[in-house]
Amino acid sequence: MNANLLRAKIIENGFTIKSFSSATGIKKNSLYRRLSGCSEFDRKEIEIISQVLSLTSEQIYEIFFTRKVS
Repeated sequence: MNANLLRAKIIENGFTIKSFSSATGIKKNSLYRRLSGCSEFDRKEIEIISQVLSLTSEQIYEIFFTRKVS
């Protein structure tokens, strides 16, 4: 997951973590854990986030399905 890109989209859409939490129904603590890489978003959460942020299919792939290559 590209947490920096997701954070940028959240801010770009005028949300704080608290307001984004309210808009998506995902608890604030859960958002922080997922954004820090401690856990991953599930399919339903990705769908909700995509709707709230009006993400394109390409943006969804860029944010949630990137692989780290070393």
